[in-house]
Amino acid sequence: MSEMSDDDLGAQIAAAADNDDAAVAASIIRAGDFIVFQQIDPENPDLEPDSEAGFSVILAQVDEDTAVVCLSNKESAQLFADEIADEIPEGHDLPAVLLAGEILLDGLPEDCGLLLNPGSDLECYFPPGVLP
Repeated sequence: MSEMSDDDLGAQIAAAADNDDAAVAASIIRAGDFIVFQQIDPENPDLEPDSEAGFSVILAQVDEDTAVVCLSNKESAQLFADEIADEIPEGHDLPAVLLAGEILLDGLPEDCGLLLNPGSDLECYFPPGVLP
């Protein structure tokens, strides 16, 4: 990862999004690390993720699109976790994983966008197919 702080990472990506520069945003994302949360099945919250299939990340609806939720720093991750705390089964934590930006973008399904830092000042959204 580069020498930039987590806050700088989110700010740089948000600035690229504000400038409609998906190529710059993708380059910054590929160089960083991001926090993603594992989706919990409320009907069976004790199931461990399948080691071969990995796990399902939390998705969000943005307009008519589905987007993978990722966070660029611990503060944004905590804010998001607090916002969705009511949706987590009682007695369970929201599992988080640190994911390299390369893996995040390369694993992004074609029909999914990317929602970065939802609920924070650095929130930005990239619709499906926008990030190279």
